[in-house]
Amino acid sequence: MKQQEIVLIEGKNFSSDQFFNQVKAEFDQLYAESEFKRRQLSISFHDRIGGTPQMVKTTSDLLEYIKKHNGVTFKRKDEIAKMTLEDKTSIRE
Repeated sequence: MKQQEIVLIEGKNFSSDQFFNQVKAEFDQLYAESEFKRRQLSISFHDRIGGTPQMVKTTSDLLEYIKKHNGVTFKRKDEIAKMTLEDKTSIRE
């Protein structure tokens, strides 16, 4: 995450509702695109921002929203890496 992005979401200029709507819009776009090709959404949290009470609630709400969609899976980074390495169609540079 770039420094200017942290400034946006640290609570002074970016509410938890704005965060929810931004990630939801991103998910909705990727979910629509996933009809034609595999898509991945990554949500990262800064240790001093993501652990605040309002962000914990917002994250829970986001996960509940995302879980309602068919075909969505949740994976850790090591699981994504293993899946990619085992997939012969993955682009390797």
